Amino acid sequence: MISASALADEQPQPRGRPDNPVDPARPVGIVQRPDSVADRWVEVNRRVEAVCAEIDTDPAGITVVAVSKMVDVASVRAAYNAGVRNFGENYASELISKAALFPDATWHFIGRLQRNKINALASHATVFHSIEKPTTVDALSARIPGAEVFVQVNLARESQKGGCEPANVAALVKHCQNNGLNVLGLMTVPPANADPSPWFGQLRAMADKLSLVGCSMGMSDDFEAALRAGATTIRIGRAIFGPRTTSDRSTPAITRS
Repeated sequence: MISASALADEQPQPRGRPDNPVDPARPVGIVQRPDSVADRWVEVNRRVEAVCAEIDTDPAGITVVAVSKMVDVASVRAAYNAGVRNFGENYASELISKAALFPDATWHFIGRLQRNKINALASHATVFHSIEKPTTVDALSARIPGAEVFVQVNLARESQKGGCEPANVAALVKHCQNNGLNVLGLMTVPPANADPSPWFGQLRAMADKLSLVGCSMGMSDDFEAALRAGATTIRIGRAIFGPRTTSDRSTPAITRS
């Protein structure tokens, strides 16, 4: 089974497979999709395991972070009851309020990290995915020594997204390590409407060059491509919680989930 965190979009299954039974009341050609949080969680795990079998990787080494941004507490509880233990939030206030209800889960902060929010997050967030500048490192290490972090890389140099320039990654990783932070690896969000695989490959190569194990990459629309490229952590929203009523592109640090 996969590490407890959460994930992405369901892919159509061949009609009549045992894990996708056909409803005779539905017209042929209409694909049935999991319609509950628990079902979606099972389906995401199934898809992760399928890719891991394809690339000969142990699925136990993959962390699936369920992105619960703007998701109601009832849905978060349904995911928790289904076995999810890693949740991700873009906004400090949401993470703090939900983490108080599920304190034994691991909470990942995946939004742009502001220094004035670090004190509030200190007692609730365990992993920070969006480290992008030395001043943030200084503030985080002072308040949460040894915090687990991913350095965010803006590979495409998109102005609307967070992340450090590729040329500055090695220095920022070193600064994190020198300040006692536990650098799990690198994180990126590829450009929208582009083939994500080359971007995932670039991040994996960059992490390998820096002797970093972790790559936080891949969301609902592209997590299978990310896994094939060497992702160790995937951040899944819609594939677990279903479509949101507001845009998934509203936060500049992390778009799409």
